[in-house]
Amino acid sequence: MRVIIVGAGQVGESIAADLSDAHDVVIVERDPDRVEEINYSLDVLAVEGDGTSLTALEEANVADADMVIASTDDDETNIVVSSTVKALSDAFTIARVKNTEYLRTWQRSRTAFGVDFMVCTYLLAAESIVRVVGLPAARDADTFADGRVEMAEFDVGAESPISGQTVAEADTYDSLTFAALIRDEELLIPTGTTAIRADDRLVVIGTPRSVRQFAGDVAP
Repeated sequence: MRVIIVGAGQVGESIAADLSDAHDVVIVERDPDRVEEINYSLDVLAVEGDGTSLTALEEANVADADMVIASTDDDETNIVVSSTVKALSDAFTIARVKNTEYLRTWQRSRTAFGVDFMVCTYLLAAESIVRVVGLPAARDADTFADGRVEMAEFDVGAESPISGQTVAEADTYDSLTFAALIRDEELLIPTGTTAIRADDRLVVIGTPRSVRQFAGDVAP
């Protein structure tokens, strides 16, 4: 895909780095120093300009873009960028916001602001903290299917009851799957005979109830 990212702050740069290997990425940024820095550090095209400007977006060839991500630190700028893009292109627009009131308005009407998808980064961070706080030893957690399925990653400590067990011995849960094991930064797909060692990271998928039960068992 051809992706245009407006804003080369920490968020914009991170998105560009993640997408650049598989997609054609263009960054639009006001700060000329950041433009030069991005052009040297990432395999993307960074152009100097105001993302709310027709001229800057046309210079970035927005008419051929598949997606435009407005990721500046200013909510209003990101919304204006999305609206301006819709006047020039059929690209899918994503706007980053901090103010949950904008998100609530967009959720009432998914065509509001010319934004196809709105992301409230503060709300996502809060939700992520809540999920992880409820799971002892969890490094990360996420939910799917409207909360009916949960995926979580756990550290296996030396004192953990499952340290030294095989997956078959540790798998005593009705609705839980041991999806992956990370050992020395290597991703392994475990079988029943795979031994779980101290300092492993274990990724499990299951119902929220079973994942929470497992969390209590892996780190009593």
